[in-house]
Amino acid sequence: MFKVRPLSDRLLAFAAICVVLPTLAIAAATSAAGQSQSQQSEQLRRLQYLLLWSGDYLGQLDGRPSALLSHALRSYQRKAGFRRGEPIDAAQLRHLSELAQRAMRQLDYGYETEADGGGRLAVPRTILMKRSVTGAGTRYHTADNDLEVETVRQPSKTSTFLELYRSSARAFDVDSLVTNVFGGGSFMISGQAGDQIYGMRFEERGNEIRGVKIRVRRDADAKYAWLAKAMLQDFAPFGESTPIGLPPSLQEIRMTVRPPSDPERVSNSSGSGFVVSSYGHVMTSAHVVLLCDEIRVSDNKPAKLIAVQGGEDLALLQVADLGAQRVADFASAEVLLGEDVAVFGYPLQPLLSAQLSMTTGIVSSLRGLGGDPGYIQISASVQPGNSGGPVVDLKGGVVGIATSVLNTARSTRRPDGTHAPINFAIRHERMLRFLREQGIQPKTTANAVVLAKTDLAAQASAYTVPITCQRR
Repeated sequence: MFKVRPLSDRLLAFAAICVVLPTLAIAAATSAAGQSQSQQSEQLRRLQYLLLWSGDYLGQLDGRPSALLSHALRSYQRKAGFRRGEPIDAAQLRHLSELAQRAMRQLDYGYETEADGGGRLAVPRTILMKRSVTGAGTRYHTADNDLEVETVRQPSKTSTFLELYRSSARAFDVDSLVTNVFGGGSFMISGQAGDQIYGMRFEERGNEIRGVKIRVRRDADAKYAWLAKAMLQDFAPFGESTPIGLPPSLQEIRMTVRPPSDPERVSNSSGSGFVVSSYGHVMTSAHVVLLCDEIRVSDNKPAKLIAVQGGEDLALLQVADLGAQRVADFASAEVLLGEDVAVFGYPLQPLLSAQLSMTTGIVSSLRGLGGDPGYIQISASVQPGNSGGPVVDLKGGVVGIATSVLNTARSTRRPDGTHAPINFAIRHERMLRFLREQGIQPKTTANAVVLAKTDLAAQASAYTVPITCQRR
């Protein structure tokens, strides 16, 4: 009798990015014309799905209006030649649907029916060419084994559904568990181990358990990641599937989501970021990159926006072949009042030369505006362009990320009538939580040695990067 192996035996379900940015123009409207919240969610999920196939959306297929969905719509409108910022209309929706269907045809994406179980799994047949029957389902994998999919069918008496869920969750360390959702008769778990991302989606009905397991190498072909999300979305364990790529209701999505408007002109802005993984992940502030049509990092290398936590002004980029010399270390302890810190970044590009800037100061408060415990106040100067750069203690650990005081803080008046800005940084505890939610295992340091400022600057220069945002 087949028994489900631990997740370390190569299981996967993709966790993704769940983001809400209330300050941007992507309002979740109240339900209208008798539409229920579940219906709204389903229509938005369909829109997310189409944008996933068009290559514009990298988030979770969760049916939620979000900053990342807003960014994806704007990106699609720009690439397709539509006016950015307008509500999506019938012509745009039809074009988007055709674009997604074309991408599916190119990969020969469609349902395969399990001969012995009746479950249905949608697969890209041009990629998942290798197929074999296992003792309890079917296994598919690419020629390079970077993407592997396996269906599972077993009697529920083999092990109770709750036991299956618990054993699967325990296969991960707490910090590497990204998604962990149990719904009684179904569950989804995902996480990472080394250079692999694993997870599963399972459902119990009657006396039978059916599920799918997917494994993807983190440095594999980029399309494998969004294909895994599509396959998980389309998986029908008991054969009750809906047509693939079904367009959403135009009326419903026009009520619930709208891309932010933007003047039709070319403008550039800049910010800073820092490398947080060996896979080219760069952390920055959400306001630096969210409205960009193109994002460039370091030596003009294109970057993709893959996650946003708008309410906390955090964003995650990924850059292919970044070639960073070092990954930032995060402090393992809480930051202290009065502690010396340094802010690194690339302010006022291109007025200043493209050289790393360093300013120093102390932690002057352990709270942000309104007493927000997720921020610290620092006396080190934060200039335009520093936003998204690391705030580092003198032992080399990142304790915060600089935010733009011009956008977030009030000013105080000096005796001479000038204004002194109040500088804030998001605490590293919030940053660590955000990264782990995206499946990134950040490096931490417990270094007890205080570094010379020149050594501190040398370290930071190896992982701090300039970011350029272009809006067309």
